[in-house]
Amino acid sequence: MKTFIDKGIVTVVTVDGNEMHYDTILQEHGHFRCVECGKLFNFQIDPHLQLVDTERGWTVQERNIYLKGICDQCKADTRSSYH
Repeated sequence: MKTFIDKGIVTVVTVDGNEMHYDTILQEHGHFRCVECGKLFNFQIDPHLQLVDTERGWTVQERNIYLKGICDQCKADTRSSYH
């Protein structure tokens, strides 16, 4: 795996502070973890989205957008179990 990382074929993303995820999508994107089923989803983000006030003089070198919630499939399963 180290060879793939060194050659830029995959990147390593740390999820939840301790889980390493190997990602083959090299374009900037975010991750969504479903707290019900545990699946990890990729989603597109606007590469021009300003998350930091640039007037502070900071230079952002890396962005990791990680969201948690309930995926659409788990929401649908929950709704159908009540009917």
